[in-house]
Amino acid sequence: MQIKLTHPHYQLLTQTNEGLTLHGDAAVPLYPGQVEECAVTISNNMIHTAALLTNNTILHWHGNQEMLFYEIDTETQPIRGLKLITDSRGVPHLFYLQQNLKQTGYVLIQHTFDAGSWSDPVRVTSNISSEPQHWQLCYDAEQALHLVYLSQERDTLLYRVGDMQKKIWSGAIPIVQEPTDSPQMFAFDQKLVIFWIGLSEQGRVLRAVMRQDFWSKPFDLSPVTKDIFQPGIELGRDGINIVWTQSSKLWRTSYQQEWSAPELLDIGEYESGYQTILADNEGNNGCCVMRVYFRKASVPQVSIEEQEPETKPAAPEPKSEAKAEPAPIEQARREAERRFFAEAFQLHQEWQSVKEQYTKVLEEKEKLAQEIEQQLLSRLQVLADQAAAKHAEEISLLSQRIQVVRDDIRSLKMRQVPSRSSQEFDALQARIDKIETSLRSKVSESQLAEIRTRIAKLETKSNPQPTYSQPEQPQRKPRRTLIKKILSRL
Repeated sequence: MQIKLTHPHYQLLTQTNEGLTLHGDAAVPLYPGQVEECAVTISNNMIHTAALLTNNTILHWHGNQEMLFYEIDTETQPIRGLKLITDSRGVPHLFYLQQNLKQTGYVLIQHTFDAGSWSDPVRVTSNISSEPQHWQLCYDAEQALHLVYLSQERDTLLYRVGDMQKKIWSGAIPIVQEPTDSPQMFAFDQKLVIFWIGLSEQGRVLRAVMRQDFWSKPFDLSPVTKDIFQPGIELGRDGINIVWTQSSKLWRTSYQQEWSAPELLDIGEYESGYQTILADNEGNNGCCVMRVYFRKASVPQVSIEEQEPETKPAAPEPKSEAKAEPAPIEQARREAERRFFAEAFQLHQEWQSVKEQYTKVLEEKEKLAQEIEQQLLSRLQVLADQAAAKHAEEISLLSQRIQVVRDDIRSLKMRQVPSRSSQEFDALQARIDKIETSLRSKVSESQLAEIRTRIAKLETKSNPQPTYSQPEQPQRKPRRTLIKKILSRL
C-alpha cells in the first residue's frame, strides 16, 4: 500500500513486506518488520503515522524531518481498520475497529493526540460493520468531524457528526436503508457530499446525497450495472468531481448547481491512489486521506524501490528533434503506451473485483454456516419436543394403569372387611339360638311335630314350583333356611 503525502519533505508513505517507509529527499524506514495496516495524516507540516503490527500493537510516529515514535496503549481485543484524521485546529485523531468482549461485532474507538500524548480510548459507536472499507471520516470547519458508516447488519448507511472541541458525537442519522459498499464523504464550500455504491438484485449503482442547509434526496450518478468499483474524487477543478470505473472505463460527474451527466475519460491518462487532502481555507488545518484520481503528468513520480535525492526534470525537446521523429511512429508509440496503461489499469480493477468477490464469498459462507446451525438447532428442538411428548403420553398411560390397580386393591380390601349386614346376621343367629334353647325346654315332641308340619306347608305355599323350563345351572348345595336350621336342632 502507498499513500501520497502533501508535505514539503516527504511525498510518499509505503507499506510493503519489508516494513513501513517514508519517501522524500531520502528514504526513512520507520519499522523494519511486517505491518498489518498503516495510516497517516498531516498537521501543520507535522506528519503523524500509525502502524498496526502483527501482534495487535499500534505504533505512532510524528515529526517534520526527524520522526519520534512510541506505542499507543490499547486493549487486548483484536484491532483492524486504522485511520488518522486532523480536525480544523490541527489536532490529530486516531480511529480503529476493536472486537467487543462477546466477539459478536466491532466497536469504533477514538484517540485524540493532545499535549504530546494520546488520550484514553473513547467509544464512538458499536453498530458498525467490521470491514474498514465500510466507513469513512472527513474534517470540516470549527473542529468538527464527519463520519459515514455502514451498520453492523450492513443494511443501513448512517451518519454522525462530532464536535471535537466539546468532545461529543451526535446520534446516528440514517442516510439510506439499503446494502451499500465503499461509502465516502468530502466537505467543500460549506457543502458535505456523501457518495457510495448501492447494491441491489439488479446490479450496482453509484449514488450520492448532499447537505448544505438540509439533506437532499439520494441521486443516481451512474446507470445500474454489474461492475462499478473504486469511486473517488478528482482535485484541481471547480466544484466536486466524482470519478469511478465502470465496464473497464473511467467516468466522471461534476456538481455545480446540480449533478452533470456521466462523462467518459481516457483511462490511459489517469491513475488513482490514496492521498492526504489538506483544507484550502485559511485557518483550517484539517487533513484526511481519500482515494484521488489525477492525471499522470500533474503528479511527480516517486520511485518506491530506489530513492534518489532529486529526480531529473524532463527537459523540453528541441523542435529539430521533434521533427526528426516521424509523426506515425510517435502516434504508434503513444497508442501502445496508452493501451499498456489501459490494460494494466483494467487488470488492477479486475484484481480488485476478484478480491471483493472473494470477501463476499467468505461472508456468504459465514452466513450460510450460521443458517445451517440455526436450522440444525431448530430441527433438534422439534425432535426433542416430539420425544418429550411421547414420554409424557407413556407416563400418562402408566399413571392411569396405576390408578386402576389402586382402585382394584381398594375394592378388594373393602370386600375383606366384614359388612354391617353380616354383623346383624350374627346377632340374629345368636338370638335364634337362645329361642331354640327356650323352646326345647318348654315345647313337647308332639307340638314340635305339629310346628314342623305347619312350617313345611308355609314353605310350600311361599315357594311354588316353576312350570317353565329353566336352563341348566351348576348344582349348588341347597341352602338351609332359618326355620330348617331351628327344626334340625330340635
